[in-house]
Amino acid sequence: MSPRQLKWAAAAMVVALILWVVSERTAEQPDDRETRRVLPEQVEGVDRIVFASLEDTVELRRTGAGWMVNGLEIDDTRLATLFTALQDSAGSEIVATSAAVHGRMGVDGSGTTFTLFHGEDMVATVLFGKRGADESSIYARNEGDDLVYRYDGPLTQLVGLRVNDWRNKVLVDVPVESIARVEVDRAGIRYALTRQDGGWVLSSGATVDPAKVAMMLSRFQPLRARRIADGEHRDAADFRIPDRRITLF
Repeated sequence: MSPRQLKWAAAAMVVALILWVVSERTAEQPDDRETRRVLPEQVEGVDRIVFASLEDTVELRRTGAGWMVNGLEIDDTRLATLFTALQDSAGSEIVATSAAVHGRMGVDGSGTTFTLFHGEDMVATVLFGKRGADESSIYARNEGDDLVYRYDGPLTQLVGLRVNDWRNKVLVDVPVESIARVEVDRAGIRYALTRQDGGWVLSSGATVDPAKVAMMLSRFQPLRARRIADGEHRDAADFRIPDRRITLF
């Protein structure tokens, strides 16, 4: 190929690239910036909700005892956030209209698939993809629809969570006023606190700072774990000889 032909070929490639970029931007940015609700409007009767991704499958199911996550007790705070999101009537901005950009935005099924069920009937499916530029939003589209939305509602906090993130992490929840005695065993050092005449005394008979006692007891209303150990961390845990033991009466 002659130098002249090479120049023409290079110019043609540049023009083709420019046209592709323009078409992509046009598909991603509709002129009217219309907003619509991306989550389903009718959720009454929903009794099963599934977040499915390549990493994990989170299944929330309503039972006679309430909602469970993968058969385990659920975190009420997470559940409240979910239903707040489902009741949110705010619209989401349409940012793309072409299926050509679904893969780049992660809404081609490679992200998280959010599905609502009523019995065996599927109510709705929303495909969540990559995070938006501000990280507080996420791209989403309804299954069977090419429109892509930038969703920034409460559900963004829940997409991508694992099963253990949904589990109830409350270890104990005891009203402070119901506690009459506390026994502590820490590395072989033992002592007890007993409520007497509206105050607290140590097992040695010494009085204690009531503010410090109140601060310690408030941790049990409730005592919540930061996370649930799994894998190597769970296997490494050994409670046969605990570092400390606290008993409430």
